[in-house]
Amino acid sequence: MASLAGEDLAAAVGLHYPAVSLLGGEQHFRPDDVVQVGCRDDDEAMDEAGALLAVVVPASHVVRQGVPAVIDPIVTTVTRPELDGYWIHVDLDVLDESVMQAVDSPSPGGLSPDQLIELLQALAPNASGAHVGIYDPDLDPEGTAAQVVVDCIVEGLAGLGTNHSRDRAS
Repeated sequence: MASLAGEDLAAAVGLHYPAVSLLGGEQHFRPDDVVQVGCRDDDEAMDEAGALLAVVVPASHVVRQGVPAVIDPIVTTVTRPELDGYWIHVDLDVLDESVMQAVDSPSPGGLSPDQLIELLQALAPNASGAHVGIYDPDLDPEGTAAQVVVDCIVEGLAGLGTNHSRDRAS
C-alpha cells in the first residue's frame, strides 16, 4: 500500500481502535508493506510511523529533493514480487495549502500538483487500485481546487494498473 494520508493509514495497518482497524475481522495491510508519503515535518506520529512502516517520506523531502530522488525506495518497497499489486490512497491535504484550501486541514509545506502527479505516475502502473479523498466542495465555491484535483487524478493515475493487469493476464 502506498499512502499519502495519516489517520486512515493507522486504521488500515491495525493501529487504530479495533472497531475501526479490524473491520471485517482482520488487519487490512501489514505495516511493513506500507509506504507513507507526504507527512509534515511537525507530524506528531512521524517517528512512530517511521519505526513501523516500510518507508516514510515527509513532504519536505519531496519538495526539497524532487520526486526522482525519493521515488526509488518507494517503488522498490511497494512492487516486491510477493505483493500482488498495491493500493494507493491519497488525502489531498498532501498538497500545499497555496494550491489546496478545500480540505479539512490545509497546511504549508506540502507538495505541488506537479509533484503529486509525478509521484502518482511512478506508482500507478503497478497498483491494483487507488482512492483520492477529503476534497470539500463547500470550501471551494469557485471550483479552483476541484480543477487541481481533476488534473492530479487524470494525469497522475492515467496508467493505473497497467503493469498489474498485464501480470495477472499472463
